[in-house]
Amino acid sequence: MLLKRFDLGETCPGFPEDDRLRFRQERCSIVLLVEHLLKSTPIVTEGVRKVFLELEQLDKPGLVVIDTALSVDVVSSPFDFVQYFAADPGERPAMLAIASESALETLACDREWSLDAIRGIFAKIREANYELHADRAKACRSPKGTKRARVSYFVDREEFRIMVTVTGPMRSLLFQDTIYRDRPTAALCVHFTLGKPFWSSDKRLIVPFSGSNNPSGKLVVKIP
Repeated sequence: MLLKRFDLGETCPGFPEDDRLRFRQERCSIVLLVEHLLKSTPIVTEGVRKVFLELEQLDKPGLVVIDTALSVDVVSSPFDFVQYFAADPGERPAMLAIASESALETLACDREWSLDAIRGIFAKIREANYELHADRAKACRSPKGTKRARVSYFVDREEFRIMVTVTGPMRSLLFQDTIYRDRPTAALCVHFTLGKPFWSSDKRLIVPFSGSNNPSGKLVVKIP
């Protein structure tokens, strides 16, 4: 089995709810970066498909495996939330990446997973400056075949957005715009689904999307 999913949680009682909400939002870029890079950097496991890492405000060091069920490893690791919330916002993604990499390395040593793969993933995360830029799929042609639409998305600590680029004959640019923008939400990492776009007409592109503040489950783009 291959490791496909990753998530971060927090246990930090006593901290203001606004701070805890901020953590849930800021974790999204690291979680989605790890999951995106797992597609190109496979990690073979013995029956584990997802790791859920609970960062806890604990004094004792070390990783604790809480449970393994339904192909999910639930693990706990100490984390200094006092330092995290006091840090400059731009430094926080690095702190989450360091904690995540350390926990996964410890788990990999225990489970005999590839350490090189884990280190490679986090090296790429640092190279990307903790930002994810990704294309959803290959460009899709309009019904008449004269237009090609490409959907991409971006996420960092503060923002999540979806962009559409449409080109015509000779790759001429016909349309380019951000069709969705929001702060990362706690649900984004859990329910994020950006489906394959399709044309309902030569001037109407449908982008299936759920996992944030978009109850309709789709984005409709009118193309000139």
